[in-house]
Amino acid sequence: MKTFFYVFLIFLLFSCSGVPEGFKKYDSEHFSISYPEAWESSAGKGETLALFSQKSEDIQKINPSITVSSGKNDDDDEIIERTSSILKESIPDYQEIFLDKGNPSRIVFKGNLNNFSYIWDISIFKGQTDYFITGLCEEKDYTKMKSIFELSVKSFKVSK
Repeated sequence: MKTFFYVFLIFLLFSCSGVPEGFKKYDSEHFSISYPEAWESSAGKGETLALFSQKSEDIQKINPSITVSSGKNDDDDEIIERTSSILKESIPDYQEIFLDKGNPSRIVFKGNLNNFSYIWDISIFKGQTDYFITGLCEEKDYTKMKSIFELSVKSFKVSK
């Protein structure tokens, strides 16, 4: 029985690398996040990052993507309400699907863009610097993409 326990413990240690199978890890000075191996990454200015699937030939479509951006928020208690109100004003046919005010907070909503119906899945990590992790895909792809968005959010770590 002891041998089984030690073998199981060693297996657990080696299988808990922190990067889900089929994913790779993006590390920056400020944060790290895991994303699908087939996707590409593009670091922006400051603490921003775009992670996206292979390009579609249809210019009208937005391929599934994850973005990480940061900002300073003075009042963490109201961040979700302000984020929601900005989204309602800027997204045609905004419809909230899910709202959780934890840390991270999470908003899932849908709306139209370029005659397509999209779903946005936004997680907000509140701290000295707030991090917004946004998953975006067409509504028809959300069931498939939801687990990818959730794995990436779970892998997110602030470095500082």
